[in-house]
Amino acid sequence: MKQGLLSTKKRKISSFDILRRPIVTEKSTLQGEVGNKVVFEVLPGATKNDVKLAMKEVFSVTVEKVNMIRLPAKTKRFKGVVGQRNAIKKAIITLKDGETLNFFDGV
Repeated sequence: MKQGLLSTKKRKISSFDILRRPIVTEKSTLQGEVGNKVVFEVLPGATKNDVKLAMKEVFSVTVEKVNMIRLPAKTKRFKGVVGQRNAIKKAIITLKDGETLNFFDGV
């Protein structure tokens, strides 16, 4: 396993576990068009280096920079019942010039 990827004593965590899902919103789509950036929800314990290595391994792209954002859990009410959204960690990944990731080609 490459140096920098998360691992525990019980099991090694793969690159597919680190990158949970792409976040597709109006803002993230605009960032992709203008700044050559992609946004992913990542594992809460992942570091910038873990995300960089996972992107290189999974998508075969060169990563220039990684910014991380931690979103806390949010309390919500629905019909008087109190609930809570999950806390997530997002990674805004800047790709090197000339590299792209297109999730919706041909749609």
